Amino acid sequence: MGSDALITFVVTCKGRLEYLRTSLPRLVAQQNSSVVVVDSDCPDGTANWVSANFPTVKIVHLSDNGVFNVARSRNRGFEAAVTKWVCFVDVDVVLADNFVTQVAQLLEENSYYRFERSPKNFGVFGSCIAPRTSLSEIGCYDEVFEGYGGETKDLYYRLERAGLSEHYLAHQFIDYVIRHPDNLRSEFYKEKNIRVSRSRNALYRVAKLNLSLLTDQRNLDIAKRRELYAMAGEAVERALVSANRQAELKVQVPLSDSERSKFEFAQFKRSISLEVDLSRIDEGPPAGQG
Repeated sequence: MGSDALITFVVTCKGRLEYLRTSLPRLVAQQNSSVVVVDSDCPDGTANWVSANFPTVKIVHLSDNGVFNVARSRNRGFEAAVTKWVCFVDVDVVLADNFVTQVAQLLEENSYYRFERSPKNFGVFGSCIAPRTSLSEIGCYDEVFEGYGGETKDLYYRLERAGLSEHYLAHQFIDYVIRHPDNLRSEFYKEKNIRVSRSRNALYRVAKLNLSLLTDQRNLDIAKRRELYAMAGEAVERALVSANRQAELKVQVPLSDSERSKFEFAQFKRSISLEVDLSRIDEGPPAGQG
């Protein structure tokens, strides 16, 4: 690992050392790059194994009180990166041998890169490459997200709103993705039902998007986001127990001084209303294919 490295790979691990044993050697062997592994209280002793076998890899220790938060874990790994580009790669994704050599020829300013999904490579949506400065400017991942799903789509949207163009890397950049059952995806989350988790996170993401657009704020403060996330969770719970599995999320949107009426007899309030419909929550593809 030289000081002129182009890309830092950030990998998080909690209960997935079996997969890291396969994917990490491929990352360490890449040219012009460095690797950060985030041990999120991994019960498998990930930090000890990495330290003993790959001393050049930077290890970040994260205490999570038994509950995994992938956004927080990736953010702590991101903070250890110093290269121009950062590649977040899931622990079950095994990259091609010459990945960095190939991708170095494609990277452009003001762009970020996702992996093109192919029939043999489901599960690559969460892996991406983006400029470190751009990630820093938007606050990287939103750590308010809990459970499975949503934080990556939210990151991609915020990168685009910050002016970056989206590009896809052909599936040949990935050798293969290690297959595993859905129950392992939610093993260390509070919410074990992946579809419930994805529904809550999607509702929060859409509500946050609408609030940010209406208030012209790219990043809502953490207190507001936590409040909104709790409201989204309550709306999903109401939908799950309702006869038609539907519920409403209503959020007040503050008015700016210019939007408020100057007349005492005409005062206005504004809100957004989102309906969550979970009538088909038991249908659809497995989590790794959605």
